[in-house]
Amino acid sequence: MNDFTLLEGLQITITSLLIVITVLILIQSVLNLFRLVFREKRSQLDDSGQSSKANDEEEQMVACLASLIMINQNQQNKNYKIHSVQRIN
Repeated sequence: MNDFTLLEGLQITITSLLIVITVLILIQSVLNLFRLVFREKRSQLDDSGQSSKANDEEEQMVACLASLIMINQNQQNKNYKIHSVQRIN
């Protein structure tokens, strides 16, 4: 069995940490490159005003349904009526 000194242990630890940090930096740079290469332009996503309006109405409906589900978890036998939908930031 080999006996390791404290200096050899520190050297192995520092070398291992440098390798891990280098690999993480490489992964981060690849992900940033993917984000730049595969980014879609905003104008391509919103081809017409009607599609964005439909998406907004769909988002409002989803928000209403999600809030009703959360309210109804404890009180199953109640009926609710939605009067208005407003965005809260």
